[in-house]
Amino acid sequence: MKAAMMISPFVCVAATVWAAPQMPTDIAGKTVVVLLNSAEMCRSDLHAKATGPWYSPGLGIPLLLSFPAGSNGSYTVSHPHNSGETTWPDIKVDYSVGEGGKSAYVKLGNSDFQALVELTCDKQSAAPQGKATETRGSAYIYWHEDGETRHIRGASFILRDARQNDPAIQLPGQEPDDVEPTLQDDGLSDLLAGLDRYVTKTADDRLYVRRLKTILPLVLAEQNPNYTSAEYKGNTALHYACGLSHVELVQWLVNHGADTAARTNKGKTPADCVSGPNAAAIRKILKQGPRAVPSAPLSAVGKTFTFTGTGDGPISVSWRHTDVEDSGKVTPGEDWQLTHVEYVRTGAATATVLRRTEWSPGGTYAAGWRDMVFELKFTSPTGGTATCTEQDKKGAFINIEGTFTLK
Repeated sequence: MKAAMMISPFVCVAATVWAAPQMPTDIAGKTVVVLLNSAEMCRSDLHAKATGPWYSPGLGIPLLLSFPAGSNGSYTVSHPHNSGETTWPDIKVDYSVGEGGKSAYVKLGNSDFQALVELTCDKQSAAPQGKATETRGSAYIYWHEDGETRHIRGASFILRDARQNDPAIQLPGQEPDDVEPTLQDDGLSDLLAGLDRYVTKTADDRLYVRRLKTILPLVLAEQNPNYTSAEYKGNTALHYACGLSHVELVQWLVNHGADTAARTNKGKTPADCVSGPNAAAIRKILKQGPRAVPSAPLSAVGKTFTFTGTGDGPISVSWRHTDVEDSGKVTPGEDWQLTHVEYVRTGAATATVLRRTEWSPGGTYAAGWRDMVFELKFTSPTGGTATCTEQDKKGAFINIEGTFTLK
């Protein structure tokens, strides 16, 4: 057990005690939430090993599995996508603990798909009397469907007590374009990953980083920028971000509805926690409130990308089903064939589009090819500036500056 930590009166933190990590053997009455905002995916032949390439699938909706009381680690549930017009087979869910107790496995599926979720426990809250225990760690998913296996790495999970509004099952997916801003990742995963590289100079800074790395995944999981609990004694992510003097994170939280007047159990607001070298900038953000910040969408499915630069006319590609597609005509009636188009979100307001075309007269052989990589910088929600790097089969590079839309 860790000893109590001496802190200054202005440090808005609550001590957390972590027990030795161990996956529970009895999961009845608990919910597994698998967060996929920072995950990467690759595809392989059915049950084959992952060989890449890995890409971001843009899965903002987490996988959620709620084990009912008395379930003994197994239950069957109706498919969540059933409707009056379509009925899918029921889904069976099973939970088991691995040898040694540090890992666990969840199997789910029906006649259409099978999935295996490997959960590796990193830490577990030591629950005081009357308080809920939460177990957290990393997750890896093998999803077998449509004759292929989709490997998902870089996911994280939270295992907590079930709540009244938890669905029995929620399958992962992409967030709709019309979702409220407070419900989107919209760059928070990038800020969360950046905390590992954030320069800390004091013990308080390091403590704030640890708190934020714990609470920000919960902000995403609960879809609530003001998430707090008894464990945090009323502190929200905004309190911790202000204490850390993290301008970008403060701005993100304010933009997405964080309450600048929220009070801790001791009555402190985020403004009371402001300190560090960026104090003036943060106080200005708290005073001015939200501002519009362009962001790259998590997915390009259903969207059309159009690049306009010097030289040839506009270049357009679109995605129908996934962010990686492998067919299509460049221009009707011509011999150039679109063989690969891929969208990857690389940051809060940046993304890349990869476009490969081949020239195949008569469709029997490839007489030439062109690769174009578009580096996108969003200046509005639907467009911005782009640099196109083009390479042909001879290895020659051409850089073209231009503008783009993605809508």
